[in-house]
Amino acid sequence: MTCDVSRLELLVEGPSTRGVINGIDEVPGWDARILNEEMLEMVRREYPETAERIETKSYYRWQEENKKTLSVLGQMATEVAYGLMFYECMIAEKPYLERIERERAYRATKEAGGETAKGSGENGNVETGGTATGEGEGGTAIINPNEIRYSQSSVNGSSEIIDSMKQNGWKGDPIDVVEMPDGVYTTIDNTRVVSAREAGIDVQATTHNYNDPLPIEYVERFTTKQGVPTTWGAAIELRIGKQKTSFRNANPFGSFEMENIK
Repeated sequence: MTCDVSRLELLVEGPSTRGVINGIDEVPGWDARILNEEMLEMVRREYPETAERIETKSYYRWQEENKKTLSVLGQMATEVAYGLMFYECMIAEKPYLERIERERAYRATKEAGGETAKGSGENGNVETGGTATGEGEGGTAIINPNEIRYSQSSVNGSSEIIDSMKQNGWKGDPIDVVEMPDGVYTTIDNTRVVSAREAGIDVQATTHNYNDPLPIEYVERFTTKQGVPTTWGAAIELRIGKQKTSFRNANPFGSFEMENIK
């Protein structure tokens, strides 16, 4: 058998609060749960004052007449607030945990030596494996697309590429990805990373360090009003800087989530 003491606590809360206001909480032996002389004196003094306020002042009278309704509305507001907080936590938790897991896997690979490939071809292309191979500019890798961040908030024309990748796998040249200062890759070619994720295949990529020089043929492509890039890292940041304010402010090194796929 259980005993609900919540109503007792509510009953005691009023006298306890008034006792503090009147200073009798400092009287030795004071206890709001015990009906003693100090409690009776406080009641005799305060209740007529409260009755007079209710009788003569409309605000106090309205509050007294509607205190049950106000209590219910307050409880409902609290429950709604808790529900909204719980919902926000639920929808935010999954992508956050996925991102943490991807970054943890990447760091583990780097600590193990920077390679998860089993072998490489004649031109240094990885035959099997995970994150990145090679040091310096131009290393080639096969990478899980879920480990690559986007530098744009939206892409167009991905449906045909997704269908092709599902049927034929990866076709064409590797994409360019840049290792950002936090140790995670961000892509220049967003559409094919989106398509690879949807198709469930790995990405073939040429990896670049953040400060690797940007080839001259790419400079015009990534030049914006904010600047002219000279490195791969600057090219990524200028592309991110062209996105909508909410995206670029929340994702200075790119985002694992693509907001709009067309």
